[in-house]
Amino acid sequence: MGKGKPGKSAKKLAKLHRASGKSPIQKPKKQQRGPRPAGEGSSGGERKAPAVSRCPYLVQHRTLLLGEGDFSFAAALCLLWGDAANLVATAFDTETVAASKYSALEANVETIRNLGGTVLFGVDATACHLHGLLSRAHFERIIFNFPHAGSGIKDQQRNIATNQALLRGSFTSASALLCGGGQLHVTLKRGEPYDSWSAVPLAKLCGLRVAHCTPFSSATYPGYEHRRTIGDTHAGDASQHAPNAEIGGAKTYAFVGSHDAPAQPGPSQRGERKGQKNHKAVFKKTSHGMRKI
Repeated sequence: MGKGKPGKSAKKLAKLHRASGKSPIQKPKKQQRGPRPAGEGSSGGERKAPAVSRCPYLVQHRTLLLGEGDFSFAAALCLLWGDAANLVATAFDTETVAASKYSALEANVETIRNLGGTVLFGVDATACHLHGLLSRAHFERIIFNFPHAGSGIKDQQRNIATNQALLRGSFTSASALLCGGGQLHVTLKRGEPYDSWSAVPLAKLCGLRVAHCTPFSSATYPGYEHRRTIGDTHAGDASQHAPNAEIGGAKTYAFVGSHDAPAQPGPSQRGERKGQKNHKAVFKKTSHGMRKI
């Protein structure tokens, strides 16, 4: 087969390769608050609606999503932004396999592409830095929500080891695509076996540290519905619980490179600072009055 013309995805990623720290995209307009519902905040006894967290991701950041399932998170993010030219969303599955597993895939992908985003299939998160269209790109934010190997291994210890290998590979590969000051965000469920994956110590071994950790709220992303690697199928009767009930209490870890850690003063610097703090000015009486020495 002869070489064809570069596709749209390649052209968009070429722009990301050439992008500097400044984004060509204008900053999003501030969202206007709607009118306050009657009775809200008053002493009428009405209960306030639960507060929805503000989206922590910015439209001007070059953003890479790893391990998307039906792309509902990517689509929700695009709709919040209103412009997805800086977004690259990827899935491990091929497009054919993903379409057979997720009924909403086609609609979500269409939303992303219509808003200028890039969608890539067949991207292994543990080798994303080797992907032909990603290898020369760098991102301010890389997001991997609910990583899971989906191996179906029943033995608990082997299952944990398999998912630890996924995390280690993802940490190493994603780090190579982060720009200076960039962050890798990994969202994990709480409890076992997820706590036993030891994500934070593994990240440290890969040259990363935790900048901060925040609760993950699916309500921040209207339209997002968590999906497992097996597809739309849930364990048990899916009609008995909300789509995102099983990810309640999840946490998002923001990892940065160790070289991005704030500089800590060395022993000599600490001594100097301490001396400066405790130093008392000494004055000498001269013919011209008191002079500081």
